[in-house]
Amino acid sequence: MVPNGAFIRSASDSALAPRTIGFRVDASGRPLDIHMLAPKSDAQSDVESALATWRFAGGQALSDCTVTFTPQAYSPDAAPRIDAMRYAAVPSLNVGGINVWPSFEPAGSTCIERRPARRVSVYPRFDRIEQPAGRLSASFYTFDVTADGKPRNVALMGSTGNGALDAAGKKAMKQWRFVEGQEYQGCRYFFWRGSMPIMVAPEIPDALGPNGERCPDYGDWKYLPPLQRYFPAGFRRRAIEGWAVVRFDVAPWGETGDVEVIASEPADVFGDAAKTIVSQARLPKSDASRIGCVERVRFKLPDASERVQADRD
Repeated sequence: MVPNGAFIRSASDSALAPRTIGFRVDASGRPLDIHMLAPKSDAQSDVESALATWRFAGGQALSDCTVTFTPQAYSPDAAPRIDAMRYAAVPSLNVGGINVWPSFEPAGSTCIERRPARRVSVYPRFDRIEQPAGRLSASFYTFDVTADGKPRNVALMGSTGNGALDAAGKKAMKQWRFVEGQEYQGCRYFFWRGSMPIMVAPEIPDALGPNGERCPDYGDWKYLPPLQRYFPAGFRRRAIEGWAVVRFDVAPWGETGDVEVIASEPADVFGDAAKTIVSQARLPKSDASRIGCVERVRFKLPDASERVQADRD
């Protein structure tokens, strides 16, 4: 999981409450039907999307599984080094967050208050580095700078475990060049593999649907809310797709009602999002009410762009 910054008021703060997640595991080892058991809350957290990236031994499907996550709170200067690095590596998630950089400051560094000015920056070929779907890859390095502007003693100080990124980052750092004239010790830099491969959703079973006899084909929607607004945030951040199947009724004037989730994968938050979307959507007027209509809502990230779409089979 990606560590989060927050101001904890006391040891009884609700942010420190354990979170128990229910799920099942399919025959390939992928966790599905991920849903919060306790505490019951509408608020999303990173644990559901983090669990979606786990993989178990394949070969046998499992059901009624549970796991409990217990938050650990640290002051910024006492956070475990790798957790502090993971937090620092994703500034887009921690806008206005907490400064954890002092917790992994190299001893005797002369590169904190005043950094060497760069002349040449070289970066790894990130597109050639494999990235586990849904997971953060970050590699932190320390290095010194000689008076002639060359990096020396380049060393990996912490990593999330992507060996290819570790090696490529170290090679790139050695090619950097800085303004000549002054030596520095204990400088820091990191590379992170930001673009994640998409984790596609499992197939929607054919048995889910179709429309009931009291819901003839209703054509195109007259209004759909901006769907990208409802893509579950943690899953969008990790590039994990999902789907939901919802059943609903439609009044003659086009308003939907009695929206219920039939199924959703890989987590129930996709069902919650789809229910909100369909509840706000509107169909054209008709001569009579429609009962038992079914919609398949697919949350997709084609071409690594963050957008979702709803379609019907």
